[in-house]
Amino acid sequence: MIAFYIFRILTYPIQWLPHRFVHYLGCFLGSVCFYLSPKLRKKTIKHIKLATTLGVDEKQIPKVARKSLENLLITCLEFIKYASRGDPLSKVKLIDESGGNYEGAIFVCSHEANWEMFFWQGSKLMPIVGISKPFKNPYFDTFIHKARQRLGGKLYPPNNGLKECLRALRQKKAVGLLMDHSKPGQGIETEFFGRKIYSNSAHALLSYKTNAPIIPATLSRKNHLYEMRFYPPILPNQDQPLQEEVERIVLETEKIFENSIRSEPSKWLWVYNRFRV
Repeated sequence: MIAFYIFRILTYPIQWLPHRFVHYLGCFLGSVCFYLSPKLRKKTIKHIKLATTLGVDEKQIPKVARKSLENLLITCLEFIKYASRGDPLSKVKLIDESGGNYEGAIFVCSHEANWEMFFWQGSKLMPIVGISKPFKNPYFDTFIHKARQRLGGKLYPPNNGLKECLRALRQKKAVGLLMDHSKPGQGIETEFFGRKIYSNSAHALLSYKTNAPIIPATLSRKNHLYEMRFYPPILPNQDQPLQEEVERIVLETEKIFENSIRSEPSKWLWVYNRFRV
């Protein structure tokens, strides 16, 4: 409890800072983390080097790693800024190639730019539910989940998340899922930038069982603002075997995210080890 209240006292002024200043502050703090934390720096650089088909020159990898940490700190500060007040979506330009029919759709995204914007955007457009892992500290957990749900979306813990997502789809609500984190041995085996990984297949399974379209979404930061893109829906073919369709859908969504990350490598969360198998 004490740690939470110290955190809130120190971060409370952030909600009053100009949006652009929050970005500058995030860049500064991200650079501080990069230069003053050898462990964090080495881990981020290591993960980028493992991405053999990313296409980043060896000399540019430290720069990409530093900017990735800057992106992480910007995301954290922006989340605090918009946790209880202000309109974060005023900073987002939406490019919608999905056709605009969101009823009973599954939105999938990755940890790009400020990934918190995805659920806020979905909450503004439609009734939407998602899955969010609870935090050990109940005070931080309440703060974070309240902020994520402030625009109307509903989040459930993993232990009953898929059940609630299934219920939501049958009620023609939308589902929003972050799909680029998974544990070794879970999901299906695929490739990510030339390395074998396990990919989360929850979205593909939900789609096959409910005939729900999958709408991949990506995000990029441009001049302190955001450009969010909804891609054309990926539709399940229920005439095909379950396993074949799940693999096809996972591979299609992975390819979209991989191409988006390759276009701007520093916007992704490279401190996370995506290559655990």
